[in-house]
Amino acid sequence: MTAPPVVEAEEHITDIIPPDNGSGPLWCYGSPTVVRRGEEFFVTI
Repeated sequence: MTAPPVVEAEEHITDIIPPDNGSGPLWCYGSPTVVRRGEEFFVTI
């Protein structure tokens, strides 16, 4: 049996300031990803 996911905290994590050098917040392998889809929220580190 698999436990359903539970939201334990919903917080502001970071602000992204564009570096204006051609890179972006997810330009390298291993970058954290934060996604919200409607009421669903996903974080990977």
